[in-house]
Amino acid sequence: MALPKEDIDTPYRISNALVLLIGISKYSKMEDLNGAKRDVANYRKLWEQKYGYRVLPEKGSNKWYEKEEWTFEEIEEFIEDKRWELLNADNELVHDALIVSINGHGSGRGILPSDFDIKNKDKNAA
Repeated sequence: MALPKEDIDTPYRISNALVLLIGISKYSKMEDLNGAKRDVANYRKLWEQKYGYRVLPEKGSNKWYEKEEWTFEEIEEFIEDKRWELLNADNELVHDALIVSINGHGSGRGILPSDFDIKNKDKNAA
């Protein structure tokens, strides 16, 4: 079912987004990407300070905060776990948008996790 034209033409205003930031800067089989850490810091500053959005991982998160190596499984686990932050205990939305920013090497297949090996076709891009 198509949206009515007035719904398409009306801009949606985001005022309370949840932002998930992933910066992949360390790789086991590729050149490290030093700029990813800086990019994540700049995105965090933008989303938190300019827009007032909640950004995850938060500073107190020992497992995820400032993480530089991300396997495909860890990317999947982080997004799967943190998406529930969109809801409160009564399963009501507390955020009006989800923004996911993954910074790292990429290819036509997607984002390349830290353990990506072009010679091993079993390792997938995210």
